[in-house]
Amino acid sequence: MFYISLGSFIVFSSIWGFFASAALYHLKKYAMPGWTAPRLVVPLFFSLSLLFFLLSLYFLFTMPRTRGAEDQRPASFIYSNDLT
Repeated sequence: MFYISLGSFIVFSSIWGFFASAALYHLKKYAMPGWTAPRLVVPLFFSLSLLFFLLSLYFLFTMPRTRGAEDQRPASFIYSNDLT
């Protein structure tokens, strides 16, 4: 499950990066003269994006890499005849 999540994360981050860079480019290019919002929005956007990206990486890499709890049991548990 980890590797599927990692692949999805990479694809989503690439698509998001493309659209975010396009939005920031157009915000900066088509801003009205004397309008100070791009100078405020761009650094705020980058700092919040970096924060959320690092949080998502942290939670992605703290995901367990096993198939489930049944893989943690010893083989003697699975093949035992004791049903109690």
